[in-house]
Amino acid sequence: MDAFESILTLLGSSLCHQLAERSYVLDGFQMPLCVRCLGLHVGFLISFALIWFQKGRPMSGLPSTRSLVIFGVMMMPAVADVALSYSGVIDSDNVRRAITGALFGTCIAFIVLPLARALVSGSSPVGRSMTHSRDWAALLIVASVSSIMVVSAESSKALFYFLAVAGIVGVFVSAWSLITLLTLLLTEDRAWGKKMKLATASIATPLFLISLAALHGLLS
Repeated sequence: MDAFESILTLLGSSLCHQLAERSYVLDGFQMPLCVRCLGLHVGFLISFALIWFQKGRPMSGLPSTRSLVIFGVMMMPAVADVALSYSGVIDSDNVRRAITGALFGTCIAFIVLPLARALVSGSSPVGRSMTHSRDWAALLIVASVSSIMVVSAESSKALFYFLAVAGIVGVFVSAWSLITLLTLLLTEDRAWGKKMKLATASIATPLFLISLAALHGLLS
């Protein structure tokens, strides 16, 4: 188990500061992601499964300007919590970090993934997502479920290790989604096939995360 935990910790260091005072610990094992990052990446992971693989009406394209404003308002608590916490104005706690992190990660997913899905499928990226009330309901449900799971992480060993693994999977999924979107946008006018673009993003993602983890190790 020590080797497994070490691998999780190494992978988590790619995108997380892993401060002990902001992380869950169980039986001497510190969660590979801090509470805020855990909420963010678990929220993103569940959103990915919901959006990318959903059947029926696909959610793809850019949200409307009004929807983007709503997203901005919903993401502000996380931004404010980070700013006020690091500036020393107001102390945060793990419950607040979990809730704001999960909401932030879910919102990012509901912005990025519909656009990436539209670009992958070849449909117009100007099509509007978040046009139905059930889209917003799904977002709030995902954020709520993610928050509850993360807040309850220390309630059982099984949930703790499940979230430790899910958080790292979420790191890869969120990094892959963002790198894929960037690759699709940068190569939109190039005669690259869809498989080539996705393969490029898939190769770049682990290299990017491993490089960040190595840099973290050198600087720590």
